[in-house]
Amino acid sequence: MSRAWKYALPYRPYPHLGIARRSRLQQHKRFETVRTRYMTTGSPSALEELQSLRDFGRTVSYGDDFSVTMQDFRNLAKHFISKAAELCDELMFDLKPEIDLSRVKDDIANTQSRFSFVQHPHNKLEDAYFELSAKACETRRNGLFRDRRWD
Repeated sequence: MSRAWKYALPYRPYPHLGIARRSRLQQHKRFETVRTRYMTTGSPSALEELQSLRDFGRTVSYGDDFSVTMQDFRNLAKHFISKAAELCDELMFDLKPEIDLSRVKDDIANTQSRFSFVQHPHNKLEDAYFELSAKACETRRNGLFRDRRWD
């Protein structure tokens, strides 16, 4: 289940995020609220405003010292994808497992606490957690184990 669905209609509560479990009734109303706010062109959001300005060849500025060109706006998606990839590499301690994402299986009906697609037997990723833990401990840059002590 995608994060958007989990946010819009969470099967279980996420108290640390302030998200309650979905109600048993009127789920379509909650979904419609989220959908129109985040997923619909024409909704009042900063991104929608930028897209509208782009469509009409307008520019965005903040005073005389700052402006966003349409080329800057077009490069925004590339920038966020690049930054997300950098963060992923950092979080994975530059570990790049060979995983064919098109073949990964998940069990979205599994409501067990702490179940992950990593544990699904088809994916053969049972040892991935240990590989990542070892890499996190061994890496010199921001590693978790320094001077023979756990950081």
